[in-house]
Amino acid sequence: MKAHNLTKTICQLFILISLYSCSKEGTDFIDNTSNFPLNWKSNDSLVVIGYNALDSLRAIRNTSVVPFGTKIDEHYGTFRSSYFASYQTTLSSKSFTFASVDSIVLIIPYYATTPAYGSANQPFSLEVYEMTEGIETDPNSKKMTYSYNPSLLGSLTNFTANYKDSTLDGGFKAAPAIRVPLNRSLANKIIAPGVYSSDADFQNVLKGLYVRSSGSNSTNGFVLLSIGSDNTLRIYGKNANGGSITSDFNTGGNNSTTINQFLHDNSSLARLASQNPNNTSGDNLLYSHGLSGYVTTLVLPDLSSFMKMKSVFKAELSLYILDTGVFLTPNLGLMSLDTLNREFALPDELYKKGFLISIKDTSIGVNPCKEYKYNIAMYVNRMGTNINTTRKLRIYSAPLLISNSLTKFSDFLPSSVVIGGTGNAAKPKLKLYYTDL
Repeated sequence: MKAHNLTKTICQLFILISLYSCSKEGTDFIDNTSNFPLNWKSNDSLVVIGYNALDSLRAIRNTSVVPFGTKIDEHYGTFRSSYFASYQTTLSSKSFTFASVDSIVLIIPYYATTPAYGSANQPFSLEVYEMTEGIETDPNSKKMTYSYNPSLLGSLTNFTANYKDSTLDGGFKAAPAIRVPLNRSLANKIIAPGVYSSDADFQNVLKGLYVRSSGSNSTNGFVLLSIGSDNTLRIYGKNANGGSITSDFNTGGNNSTTINQFLHDNSSLARLASQNPNNTSGDNLLYSHGLSGYVTTLVLPDLSSFMKMKSVFKAELSLYILDTGVFLTPNLGLMSLDTLNREFALPDELYKKGFLISIKDTSIGVNPCKEYKYNIAMYVNRMGTNINTTRKLRIYSAPLLISNSLTKFSDFLPSSVVIGGTGNAAKPKLKLYYTDL
């Protein structure tokens, strides 16, 4: 079974990220140095360098869910999320008894578990095009854009996402969905062969559809669409006796592929910062955006000499999200880098309770921000003993809690956040609590 089995996993992921997004407000057991036992010490004069980088690009295939919409803001420019999909036959579409075609409709259900990311209550617009290039079937392919016929097959303009009310189809209630009427010429093209002996034969006639979010109207959130087996291309018509018949072609099977497409504005502040990172002294603002967007790299201070004569029992890393109007993430995720630049989840802290200490609203000067505190003591100690461990961490704008480990989840969510950088008053901070050896 190929990656379509991610449907259940993705469902669990969205539930878990929602659970983990709850603020962990509360007291820190050693926040106040006056409560230190004898011989405990602290050091908060350490410099953490933060700079911007492009996220590693990869094709997101067969996820069964795709964020859909267009977001425009001063930091990230225009960000647009769309998808490509190939379709395969069903029992109703291997052969045809159509005497006439009434219409053809693309049915895209909303993702039932989490149908929206952000408010998503402003009008959306979408366009549907016929692909002229087949989707690569190699699961390791990194190709994310395919050619298509520029003539519109169908579109919806300024519709409001309605993911609460069911729709009617042939007198029967169906799950909430976007229904896009397509040009009837496509239906005639599809039924012309009369029969398909295989899905490959069908895909020789229709290579797939490109469903694109409009690049002009900015939405204040993204709808999450189901592009699994319930994503359907449906033909309505009459048989020779005048009876109504339908024929369905679906995604989500072993012989169809979907590719999530994410387009980031090349001229945005985040893009420019990621192309010209100041990895020596750090950047003033740090940009993080999911879906093959932007990440922040943190460089921790060299503690090799310090650690020789100290026993560190807590390393408190503080990060500050700035109130810029683009805060769409309920949390942050940290990943470590090894000497080969591979990413790993940080080791569990505090006896498998996770290394996030607290999240709270605060202000630095007159600027409101949200403070995230982590205990990364196990990682700091590992830096001194594991030659494959570097001093570099990456911040992602969408984490996930799985088996008590915080991991990257920004591949699947259009989350975005601006963080105070090295040259900012709200810069990252590292405070060590230790005893002398």
